[in-house]
Amino acid sequence: MKRILYIEDERVLARTVQAQLNRRGYQVDLVSSAEEGLEKLKQGQYDLLLADYNLPGMNGIELLQEAALRNYSLPIIILTAGGDEKVAAEALKWGAADYVIKEPTFLDHLPHTVEMTLSEHLALRQKEETEAALQQSEAHYRALIEALPGILLQVDLTGRILYSRTPEADRHLLKEAPAGVMFRECFSSDIGKQIEANFREALQYGRARVFELHFAHNQVDHYYEYHIKPCANDVIIIFRDITTEKLAAREREQLIQELQEALSKIKTLSGLIPICSSCRRIRDDRGYWDSLEEYLHKHSDAELSHSICPNCIKELYPEVYDPKKFGQTAAAPTSSGQTSPG
Repeated sequence: MKRILYIEDERVLARTVQAQLNRRGYQVDLVSSAEEGLEKLKQGQYDLLLADYNLPGMNGIELLQEAALRNYSLPIIILTAGGDEKVAAEALKWGAADYVIKEPTFLDHLPHTVEMTLSEHLALRQKEETEAALQQSEAHYRALIEALPGILLQVDLTGRILYSRTPEADRHLLKEAPAGVMFRECFSSDIGKQIEANFREALQYGRARVFELHFAHNQVDHYYEYHIKPCANDVIIIFRDITTEKLAAREREQLIQELQEALSKIKTLSGLIPICSSCRRIRDDRGYWDSLEEYLHKHSDAELSHSICPNCIKELYPEVYDPKKFGQTAAAPTSSGQTSPG
């Protein structure tokens, strides 16, 4: 139930208005002076204030002024005597929601005026709350956007700039992007055309898309990743410098390639190798018989140095062979074909 405070020093009229509004579902409290009414407003919660202009002590205009000083936000309706249009205009000037002239039939119209005033005040409060929430949301959204690194563009659905931010480190890509200008005009010709084509593509699909941009500035390569996010009434474009990441990835790829090339050059010998039991030649995959030295040279990175074993010295150069010198007492081959070390 809506609560109304009515300030009226004529007791009979006050009771009549109270009864009329009670029948319409309103709870009406009565006081007879502005000072008393202000005290009541401080103590209780009211949805509307009805006040006669001609009050003892403080009149209706002074009441409006005092209510404004105290930041009372409830709607106030001033009741004036017939013909007091100047008073009514002054009341509206000082913040009255409406005024009612006390003509013979004013009691018939007063409930409707009260209802309309409460409805308008409720609609106004809801509008103010919505606007405040929207401003808070926009401030939060703007703070989040400002926290993002890189270039930021907010454009309308035609590509006209609404808002832009370019950090100093990214001015080699975008120097200035004033509001009202088409964003493609702020880039070099080729870059502007590429971004605009991607912009149209993102709008066509109706969802966020990610693209890459490569260009050279002062003979230095630059790489950027940019996100295009279509919204209901605008489009957000965020550019991020990925040059360092790209160069690091390129170095990794080059290192991997070099390692793979190095690994491909490593030769290993494994498996069953056919070797002649007499001449010790080895048969290759093509059926040719190579000497042991040739086979090892082709199939491994081993390097051979030539020497001569004690048995061969004894057989080939018996005149210089000395068993004591070569550490042998009986230089006979072992069952495996190996000779003792010497």
